[in-house]
Amino acid sequence: MAGRDNLFDNTTVINAGASDQQFTSGEASENALVSLFGRVMYSYDSRYMLSASIRRDGSSRFADGHRYGVFPSVSAGWNVMNEEFFESAKAVMNELKVRASWGKLGNQEIGNYKTQRTLKSGMNGMQGNSWWMGAITGTAWVSPQNLTWKETSTYNIGLDMSFFNGRLSFTADAYTQETTIFY
Repeated sequence: MAGRDNLFDNTTVINAGASDQQFTSGEASENALVSLFGRVMYSYDSRYMLSASIRRDGSSRFADGHRYGVFPSVSAGWNVMNEEFFESAKAVMNELKVRASWGKLGNQEIGNYKTQRTLKSGMNGMQGNSWWMGAITGTAWVSPQNLTWKETSTYNIGLDMSFFNGRLSFTADAYTQETTIFY
């Protein structure tokens, strides 16, 4: 049962009624996410490695025209140890690999119904703590229609080395991350 004096007749959520008529509380929400994912991996002679993936997500949290995002990634590696010119160093060094990658992620965590049209009403006429003459009352539909996926791009380069039958190893990574929010 919904609260009393609902703005719309088909409201079934308790908190949708007039606040002075509330005796209990409750709310409801729902959202949907659909994803497609594809990945390709390639290795040549255990020396050169390549991986690429693409993801397409659709979220009900965004307005039509902004619901879908495409998030690709690619990585490459070179296993230098498997090169012929490196044979003489294998007595001391067991591993030498160079890596690089780039990828983009999407984030839909804006909460439910943030892009839904909402009914706002109120009075314009108060500045600070004082009222002024000519106050205007009204109601308007408000909708942030351009809100869409937050995107994070990450760039990475890395180096893996191992010496003396794995007794000493070294890994180094350098990366940068950029996040973009679209409104």
